[in-house]
Amino acid sequence: MGAYADDIVLMAPTATAMRQLLAVCDEFAVKYDVMFNASKSKCMLFRPRKANKNAAMKTPDLSIGGNNIEFVEKWPHLGHMISLNLSDDVDINYRKQSLIGRINTVLCRFGCLDPIVKNRLFQAYCSSHCGSEL
Repeated sequence: MGAYADDIVLMAPTATAMRQLLAVCDEFAVKYDVMFNASKSKCMLFRPRKANKNAAMKTPDLSIGGNNIEFVEKWPHLGHMISLNLSDDVDINYRKQSLIGRINTVLCRFGCLDPIVKNRLFQAYCSSHCGSEL
């Protein structure tokens, strides 16, 4: 029986440092017979604050387990949308849409129940505090 971490974040100041971290992951995978899935892994490249916003930044080649890792501009992590522009707008919209979906689900499935019961269902299924410290 084994346990696996499926929400690992690696952060590095340079592409070289990230390659070193990924090499450690590859060594760990070989030693403990686990697999890191590159197709489920994503990479984000954050620009320095003073960088020219119009200048194209070349994305480095990064891989895990011999497979390239895709670069993305935004990605959900632990229930929050992280975006390259470091704005909360994308995350707020993501969380708002998620809440509306959960509310609609409760109303569609349990709309005819007593209001007190519906209130408890809303509290249980529509209030998410996971990652609220972010």
